[in-house]
Amino acid sequence: FYPLNAFADGAKCLKILKTYVGNVVDNPGEEKFKTVNMENKTFKSKVKPFIGAKNLLIAVGFKHTEKGDALVLEDDADTNLLAETKAKIEKAMVAYG
Repeated sequence: FYPLNAFADGAKCLKILKTYVGNVVDNPGEEKFKTVNMENKTFKSKVKPFIGAKNLLIAVGFKHTEKGDALVLEDDADTNLLAETKAKIEKAMVAYG
């Protein structure tokens, strides 16, 4: 574990959240974008340290797999909510940056 630089690491976290949500919004038919591997190095180092980051993904329609090692987008996830969330993350990135 390493100490977080809230500003720089927070910006990286937002960028990755935008990628996760944006890929689903921009490519709704692509199954590969509907799964977030929580064992992935990027997730573990850039998303997991931020308490609300995983909760944001759950709030927009991702759910834990049975094994608990990934988040998968639910089939009935609200596409409007996903699009609004992507826009809000982009807005936060501009304000952050």
